[in-house]
Amino acid sequence: IDISSSNNDKLKNTDLHYIHRQTLKNSFRYTTKNLTSISEKILNANFDDILRVCNEVENSLGQIVSPANINAPNQVVIAGEVESVENVIKNLNDMGVKRCIKLKVSAPSHCKLMNDAAKKFESLLHETEFKNPSCQIIHNYNAKTSSDIDNMRTNLVEQLTNPVQWIKTMNNLKSFEGIIIECGPGKILKGLGKSNDINDIISTSENDHVERIKEML
Repeated sequence: IDISSSNNDKLKNTDLHYIHRQTLKNSFRYTTKNLTSISEKILNANFDDILRVCNEVENSLGQIVSPANINAPNQVVIAGEVESVENVIKNLNDMGVKRCIKLKVSAPSHCKLMNDAAKKFESLLHETEFKNPSCQIIHNYNAKTSSDIDNMRTNLVEQLTNPVQWIKTMNNLKSFEGIIIECGPGKILKGLGKSNDINDIISTSENDHVERIKEML
């Protein structure tokens, strides 16, 4: 629910219980406990189906397959061995899921096939000097912030073999006030932000990103 800045004070003086989600340039964004509950139920139903099918195929074939990126309520990426991934796709199609796309990737990231790589990565991390971060870092393994060096190392290792919690990360970001900027090539994360009800994301790949940031400051 978007409320203009001029009407925001009127909302505060009502008996209605709105939850502040985001402060925009000319408006404030709110939700309600009821809307939050509905969105969680829809998400859990879709994700639970995918997780159940992955577990069934994994148990029947003895091959690894599991959710790898929980990107948005309508977008979950799975990873695993080729045969098991193909079986999950077939079973989901039989259940009525119309759009399952095979992605061309160089590594089966965020699943147990990365166990050996995770062990090697863990050894390298313990040899690497870390300094306390100057800002809060949200880890994609659990969508929580951490400033403890040992915990940061652990989260970096865990994210190799566990799904990216992008929905929870986006929900965490909504609790902060400020500008969200995507740094790097492309606008994939901006698109995922919109899929998670965050519309005011600026990508550095956009030609006018500097001007837009100035306007919002």
